Amino acid sequence: MRSFVNKKIISVLCVSALMGMPTTVLAQQDPQLSQFYAAPLFINPAMAGGSMMPRVMVNYRNQWPSLSANYSTALFSADYYLERFNSGVGLVTMNDSQGFGRLRTTSVALQYAYQIKFNEENSLRLGVEGSYINSGIDTKGLTFGDQFNSGAGGGTRGFTGTTKDPFVKQANLVNINYADVAGGLLYYNPKFWLGGAAHHLNGNRPNYIKNGASVKMPSKYSVHGGMNFVLTNTAVTRYRRAENEDQDIVLTVAANYKKQGSAQQLDMGAYLVVQPITLGLWYRGIPIVPKTNDAVVALLGFKQDRFSVGYSYDLTVSGLGAGTGGAHEISIRYEFEPPDRYDRMRMKRRKQELSCPKF
Repeated sequence: MRSFVNKKIISVLCVSALMGMPTTVLAQQDPQLSQFYAAPLFINPAMAGGSMMPRVMVNYRNQWPSLSANYSTALFSADYYLERFNSGVGLVTMNDSQGFGRLRTTSVALQYAYQIKFNEENSLRLGVEGSYINSGIDTKGLTFGDQFNSGAGGGTRGFTGTTKDPFVKQANLVNINYADVAGGLLYYNPKFWLGGAAHHLNGNRPNYIKNGASVKMPSKYSVHGGMNFVLTNTAVTRYRRAENEDQDIVLTVAANYKKQGSAQQLDMGAYLVVQPITLGLWYRGIPIVPKTNDAVVALLGFKQDRFSVGYSYDLTVSGLGAGTGGAHEISIRYEFEPPDRYDRMRMKRRKQELSCPKF
């Protein structure tokens, strides 16, 4: 959840490096995606297997490219639906770089979701996630408080000497490893969906200082939902519907609210699908909460058969200004479907597929 704490993050990194502040303030901030709907497994483990077909997804985000203190996040996820067991399984890997490239995080998560079908159209999904996380801070080249000489007593003024700060290790790389737990649920039908997820449920993680006390990792809670409006219907029989469903013109509105510790954020917007093009416009912030306005996001997407690609740009509207370079984000998705699948079977899967946005 970084956009509403971005200025604070930069300040903490700079002050910690220059003045030797306690490293407990270097609490990792969760990455975020403007195209959160194109990374369903990332926001809620209950969405694992939601496509009803094997799929792979790649997401990349570069935030504030005009600043040296930018952020970059790369995600790869894959999932599969086990129809016999009404279950979905998923894999999510992430590599994230924060603030000057000094703070790097790599994680691998496994997910399981169980689907409860009330009828052919309405279902409830329950999901759990377990992940292994490696996070490290590269201290090489940083200057700490005990290296500063004020010049008092006739000494040379400036940054001199070798630091003895306990935060600096011999190899100049501070690493921690820990496990994390998340859970989520999702109700959906072909027109509407509403879900919620909770991440970092196990609380504490190790401190970056060797042999130091553990650090509280604030749990992150999110609520997301949306609705599809079919503006034009393809005039075909129901048995031909599966082949022509992509000819519909659909307007989708969606929102994702997140809260972690004292920070909170809301992404809301809509996109219009006129095959094969998708156009979207989004806003990040909470209008009634001061200092949460962050960005306006524009999306352009393309879909051909089972392949989708989307590009979005964040225009910064916070106090940081447009000089940050905003944020560039790309999403790629591909679904695998056996070539010998009959139309009737495909129709059955499409009815059960999550109605959540694809971009």
